[in-house]
Amino acid sequence: MGGDAAAVVLVTDVAVLPATVVVWALQAFPEKTASGKGLAILTQAAAAGGKLQVDSASVDVVVSLAETPGHHSSLCLGEVSRILKPGGTLIVQEPLATRELLAEEAQEFGLSSVVVQTQAALQRSLLLAGFVGSTTVECVEGVGLASTFASLGPLFNPVAFQVQKPTWETGSSFSLKKKAVVKQENGAHMNGSPKVTISDVNDFNINVTPAVNGVVSWKDPALDLDNDELVDEDALLTEEDLKKPEPSADDDCEVGTTGKKACKNCTCGRAEIEEAQEAQPETKLTLGQINNPESACGSCGLGDAFRCNSCPYKGLPPFKLGEKISLTSSLLVADV
Repeated sequence: MGGDAAAVVLVTDVAVLPATVVVWALQAFPEKTASGKGLAILTQAAAAGGKLQVDSASVDVVVSLAETPGHHSSLCLGEVSRILKPGGTLIVQEPLATRELLAEEAQEFGLSSVVVQTQAALQRSLLLAGFVGSTTVECVEGVGLASTFASLGPLFNPVAFQVQKPTWETGSSFSLKKKAVVKQENGAHMNGSPKVTISDVNDFNINVTPAVNGVVSWKDPALDLDNDELVDEDALLTEEDLKKPEPSADDDCEVGTTGKKACKNCTCGRAEIEEAQEAQPETKLTLGQINNPESACGSCGLGDAFRCNSCPYKGLPPFKLGEKISLTSSLLVADV
């Protein structure tokens, strides 16, 4: 629709609009439709893939009336926003669900392919499409729920909203002007920030060094550390702290050799340990211990890793307590 664009456009998804709707539009916007050429009607809007044959930013008012739930998708609202002038008015009316539908309910009611919207969902879609100032208005009579969904009447309720397209366009810009600072008689600036004078500095007892190379040095006497007496760290040490610790005597018996043994003039105690081990009587297995092995500590049958030095079962493979110890043939072959 080019050339003399209409001021008011009625958009609907039905094939024919009732005459009462046209009369309502003429009465609702008398100033814009007084000439009789200021009103245009676009039916079966969904048939053209949602594309409206109207020039961009050429319409003052768009009234979109739908009988099919979910008609006002993001694509539809974006197309309506395209043809509206900045500051234009949009009225949308659609059967909205009274509550959220579960997926099973939508499939049962044959609404799987329909995007069912609630009142909150449509308001959110309008906001995301760039419209502002959403208000609920009275529904237009003569447009309700499509006959295809007549059996779902209690589930849907026609609701109408009126919104505005902002006066600014996408990509609009403006320059930021720097606010001029005007001095007042009391020395304060117009923006409320106080002016600091040299008398204020003296009141706080702050030393100001004359500028050197354009740099002013500020110094607070309370933070002056040049005249503070430093504590001698050595005076904090006690006599015990000054004593040199004696190094621990290392066990150097036969250091570096395998099978470490005590040296002749041993002083580390290893010689006494070896003498005590040699003085212990040699433990021998009895026939009863082989046929019915028992353990006081409970670890004799687990193997040498768990046996003590005086264990009579030292060198034998692991066994079960109470069962005869049997040696495998590999243990009876001498290692050559």
